[in-house]
Amino acid sequence: MLEDAIQPFLEAGFKKFPTNGVSSKHAAFGLQKIIRDSQGTKYFVTVYVYDFSSISDYPNPNKASFSLSSHFDSELLGSDQVEINTTVDSPKHAIETQEKLWVALQGKYYERN
Repeated sequence: MLEDAIQPFLEAGFKKFPTNGVSSKHAAFGLQKIIRDSQGTKYFVTVYVYDFSSISDYPNPNKASFSLSSHFDSELLGSDQVEINTTVDSPKHAIETQEKLWVALQGKYYERN
């Protein structure tokens, strides 16, 4: 069931990666996609996948939960690292949320061409 739940993310170009349980807050695994434009690499969209198949009455039929972990440097805040975590329900939701945060907080490019 978990593989079915992540299929839309894989189809949207996310790559699956293993986690160590500490940095990923006990996720089953992570999914990541690089977002680029004509100026370079803007950011990475990282989503951690949590497996709730052992909970019989978990409300999501796929028994999965997705958490966007947003990390980037911000011009607006003068910060070397902004970190925001929030729940998302689809690849589109994850990418749109990341983009809105990046624009609103004047995110710096990860790497310019």
